[in-house]
Amino acid sequence: MQTSSFLEKALFHDQNSATCDYFESRAGQLFAQPKERSYLELHVQRPSRKLPDGTVDSDRSFTIVQKYEADPDFHPKPSTNSWYREDGPSRTQIERWRISDVVELKHYAAESKHCYRVCFVDQRHSYSRLHLTATMFDALMTEFRIFPRFKEFILLFGSKRGDNEIALPQLRFRRNLARMDIPSEKRDSGFECAYGLKYVELNKRSSRNPWSIRQTAIYHQHAYGQQGKASTCLFVAPSDRTKLSIERFMRESSDILASNPFEIHLIVLDNLLANWRPYIIYLTEKIAEQSDKLLVASIDEKNPLQLLNIEERQVLKDFEDLLIDVMLILDSTRDTISSLLNNYQSYWYSSRHESREYETGENDLIIIALRERINEVSSSSRKIDTLHRKVQGSIKLLSSLLDLGNGNSLKELAEEARQENITMRKLTEKSTQDAAAVKVLTMITLIYLPATVVSVSELSHNQPPIPFRLLIVR
Repeated sequence: MQTSSFLEKALFHDQNSATCDYFESRAGQLFAQPKERSYLELHVQRPSRKLPDGTVDSDRSFTIVQKYEADPDFHPKPSTNSWYREDGPSRTQIERWRISDVVELKHYAAESKHCYRVCFVDQRHSYSRLHLTATMFDALMTEFRIFPRFKEFILLFGSKRGDNEIALPQLRFRRNLARMDIPSEKRDSGFECAYGLKYVELNKRSSRNPWSIRQTAIYHQHAYGQQGKASTCLFVAPSDRTKLSIERFMRESSDILASNPFEIHLIVLDNLLANWRPYIIYLTEKIAEQSDKLLVASIDEKNPLQLLNIEERQVLKDFEDLLIDVMLILDSTRDTISSLLNNYQSYWYSSRHESREYETGENDLIIIALRERINEVSSSSRKIDTLHRKVQGSIKLLSSLLDLGNGNSLKELAEEARQENITMRKLTEKSTQDAAAVKVLTMITLIYLPATVVSVSELSHNQPPIPFRLLIVR
């Protein structure tokens, strides 16, 4: 039973109301302010056939180009905003434009709609606004016919204090939903997809923490029209290496529209996944440093445990939280690549059902490469899981050492208390002895003091009267 066009559009094309409201509430943090710098870069490939008179005839066959291959006047001087491929049967012109207002955007979007075009939207850093105003973004969505659900991935960016969304939205893949006016029987000839990826990159700012986790969003629309194929790619906050690789791909491909439309996704994945291995090596070395401190710690010394410093004790906890986030990122990345592989197989098999090579997939380099990337991400995820277990073991060892250290401290306190009790007992014995001596003196005084008083009194009767005197006998 065929589903209705309303359900198809509501679930796979339009943005739901809840996400739309949330997007509007965050628009002020996502996009540049009207007075701030706003621009996007548009790269367009035109497989042009250059004639000796300098004109361009895209309808000529490649044989005409080959006819003038040795003519020195065949190569025109490149303009300031374009470059040309110098090998192969055709001269591939790549034009680059920096668009800074809506009028330019509408003009270049209409002028390049039948070409292979790539847009780049940048941001200053991972926690800043995009270099694009909300008005420019709305025009970009309209002029390039981008499905509204791509806004789900734009929410990953913007001004924020930290990374509050570790796992990314699931990949969106639809067939020809960018143009709802295409008859349903022809919708298998094109597709539209969007997804986000997180990757690690050297930040070149801090030697203490040289790596940063960053994100990018990717949109791709590939369609067939009356004038042939057309493809539009949009990259939000791509890495510098990714941009260079895409530019090289466009330069060195004589006609990208004639090649497999999924090739550019493999180029992006190959660049974004490359840094995971050195990053894991860096984490392994840092965690080993903390583990070594624990292994050489002695609980018999006076200051046995160096990690009693609160900052160093927090390092292990920070590593544990970081590894949990990285595991979630890698799991999300693996899900995205797996979804891309499944949709590619479904799309391409239905488009090339007459070819047994595409049915088996044994010789399809796209499928082979995507499977290799899935295995690569799975391997990185297992390494991170192993590091996480090591950190947990170090935390347990730290707790045990702290418990033993506390036991030794209590033992030392008990010994000090015992010595104090001995001292107090000696003092008590001495006090007792002093009390006995005082008691003897008191008894002696009580015995001899009355007799001394009486003898003095008798002597006083035999002598003439004298003035009153007070006699104190000690």
